Amino acid sequence: MKKLSIIIITLNEEKNIQNILKDLSHQTFQDFEIIISDSNSSDATAKKAQEMGKCFTEFRFDNCGKTLGPSFGRNYGEQFAKYEQLLFLDADTRIREHDFLERLLQNITLFHADAGSFYFKLTTRGILPFLGYKLMNFGLFITQYLSPTACGAFLFSTKAVHKKVGGFREDVQLCEDCDYVRDAKRAGFHVRMLPMACEFSDRRLQQDGFFRTGIGYLKANLIRFTTGKSIKKTNYTFGNYE
Repeated sequence: MKKLSIIIITLNEEKNIQNILKDLSHQTFQDFEIIISDSNSSDATAKKAQEMGKCFTEFRFDNCGKTLGPSFGRNYGEQFAKYEQLLFLDADTRIREHDFLERLLQNITLFHADAGSFYFKLTTRGILPFLGYKLMNFGLFITQYLSPTACGAFLFSTKAVHKKVGGFREDVQLCEDCDYVRDAKRAGFHVRMLPMACEFSDRRLQQDGFFRTGIGYLKANLIRFTTGKSIKKTNYTFGNYE
């Protein structure tokens, strides 16, 4: 089975970083390295990450010294990756199933996937979140056959894909993850949504409002589909969500 480089971006994630690292420490598949790409956190992120890092045989914490957004963080972390197979995660993502990484690699082989993402797992009660998550998952499923979309909070790729598309576009503020997989498909790579799900943090939905956030992403993707343009300016601020 392939070895795996897991790149986790952080910015003041002292409340979350140990949770995702604990999830990874409990995986049945352990042939991976972890790279924490930190955007100059001012809290205890480094301390808490390095405490948990002792659980892994291959662990690296790098402070990139700048706060330039998630794309920069992912690209910065990727340059240290030793293995071809990549998995990008946000610090507030949860993968509680102990065989998640094992199934990930099996599905990548089964579906001959070069890049892609997973579906959202509902963690918030209520009819509105339920319908919203169903709609998002339906959109992810349909668009994979047209102009792929993805969630950067849990996105898999390879070093070959990353190099070919030039990494995540650092001049794009919204849907840079969707641009990444779209560009991968245009470059001839096989992009797929795998039949798996991750727990997606709803802190942004709670802080900005479910309706407002949903409309923002819907608008961004409609612009992408109809004009091919990317969203380079928004009110989104990396690290703004508690």
